[in-house]
Amino acid sequence: MLLAGPALGASAADALDMSYEVVGLYDDKSYATPNYYLMLSDKEDATYNYKTGAVSLQEGYVLTLDLYNVASAPLALQTGTYGVSYDMTPFTMSPDASQLSYYTAGRPASTTVSSPVEVSRDGDGIYTLQTTVTDPVSGQTRELKYVGRLPISDVNEKPASFPMLRKDVIDAEIKAGGIAYYYGITDYSDNGVTYLNFYSSTFDQTTGALTGDGINLSMMIAHKRMAKDKYTIESGVYEDALTFDRQTWYPCREIEYNIGEYVSVPFGSYIRIRENGGEYVYGYLKSGTLTLEFDPATKQISGTLDAYTDLGFHVTANLGGTIIYDMSSASVPPTVSNLTDDVELDLDYLEVGRLWHRGEKAGCRAFTLDLGSPAGRDSEPGVAADLLRVEFFTPLDEAVVKPGLYTVVKRRWNSNELAAGGTYEPMSIGQGWSMVDGGSSYRHFQEGMTYVYDLFAPVQSGTIRVDTEDYVNYSFEIDLRDDAEYKITGLWQNKPIEYMYDRQALEEELSGVATVADGIVGLQVVVNGREIMALNAGDAPMALYDLNGRMVMSGDATQVLDASGLGSGVYVLTVDNKAVKVVLK
Repeated sequence: MLLAGPALGASAADALDMSYEVVGLYDDKSYATPNYYLMLSDKEDATYNYKTGAVSLQEGYVLTLDLYNVASAPLALQTGTYGVSYDMTPFTMSPDASQLSYYTAGRPASTTVSSPVEVSRDGDGIYTLQTTVTDPVSGQTRELKYVGRLPISDVNEKPASFPMLRKDVIDAEIKAGGIAYYYGITDYSDNGVTYLNFYSSTFDQTTGALTGDGINLSMMIAHKRMAKDKYTIESGVYEDALTFDRQTWYPCREIEYNIGEYVSVPFGSYIRIRENGGEYVYGYLKSGTLTLEFDPATKQISGTLDAYTDLGFHVTANLGGTIIYDMSSASVPPTVSNLTDDVELDLDYLEVGRLWHRGEKAGCRAFTLDLGSPAGRDSEPGVAADLLRVEFFTPLDEAVVKPGLYTVVKRRWNSNELAAGGTYEPMSIGQGWSMVDGGSSYRHFQEGMTYVYDLFAPVQSGTIRVDTEDYVNYSFEIDLRDDAEYKITGLWQNKPIEYMYDRQALEEELSGVATVADGIVGLQVVVNGREIMALNAGDAPMALYDLNGRMVMSGDATQVLDASGLGSGVYVLTVDNKAVKVVLK
């Protein structure tokens, strides 16, 4: 880097590296063509006052570029050649506010930039800006070049409340240990949330602040819910997300916090650095990957971070040391579930499931599926076993659980709490609430005990995908959550379901189609064994449908339909726009 000064020789004075961005501003409200306003310097200590627009620098160069171009999304300076022009049109640079200044004792001397500016960018977001300008002190022609990232802030949005990091931080060693502030369950997540702080040097274990210079990395991570006495840091890979899903970290933003007056504070994951006893400089982390390995016995942690800030700067770090737990703010409300971890269902021991019809329930047909018998029909006494009970809601006129995606819906305790129209949604699953007739739930027989539960978890949310071709053999793809947000997942793959009710009788009851005995005028249908005939209908078209609405046979009324290839059950025969229920035995 060239330190600048009027006494430099000609060969050294030709080139000047502007290695630091002082500020980058964007304004699409004050100009017909959006304005990109940049200040670059050869000195890292050059600063910009957002309130006054003044630059502070004791000695060194500042290059100001007043560029114009169309809007971009995401916000970034577009590459190309910016020509000198007063028109303020795309790909122009206004000479009125574009200048090279040299500061001596904090006072600038300046010359106008009168040459085009070349802007390029590589695949990693590194910009190169080049132009030619007359040195304001020596009068020499200087080749100015900037290589680095080029973050730009929208002046019409609230600026950050803290000094912001404006350089890459690569391979930082942050291995002096840290503090895990466990918050438990929060207003923004039913999963567990921890503020995991790492330090590169000595820190105050009470306040969490560095005692001197160094780096503090604060990662807001989401993970499974844990009681205070069971708390640990989960090893694994955490990706950025705004959802607070497990194994994610939350990107940083500023929020207003009331401490008698409203102040802005960072919320989410950030890095902050203090040098030479100065104030913290913050980098609000936006995207990337955090990898952790943790030993609960020794509380030793190791890991890596590879992330980018909201201004586009790259942050990589190696993490390590001893972690201190802080539970002072942890809130873990009680749950009915007594699970302590996710459950991957083991249903291989079962040969059959069972389905009960529970009648009408709030505008839907209700069924209960048992995968595993609470009464012990499917397992030996004293053998540990998984059981799942599911309450299915189907349309009122259906006599079976049909294929499709079923979603858990909120428990409605009485008619005043039911959804519009006083019904549950069809194609849904009832939440669980108790061990006795309590909707949908997971249960587990304890090893060595005779059909005694050691685990119980009411279903709170999730889905089950149902598939069947013959309504005997079913597949269930299970992806549920209990009231502690533990996962209950598994697969019931093409195994039989035993109907614990008279399916045929229910189908006949619910068919809603008139029988021959109901006296459809002029039309008579005769069923002789498996032969179906329509009388007094001429040559009208006719078709036979099963109760799933599928046409299984067709012809006209002059023919006899041979239904010997069909299974027993209830069917619907349509003849000349009339419908007749047909029962094949």
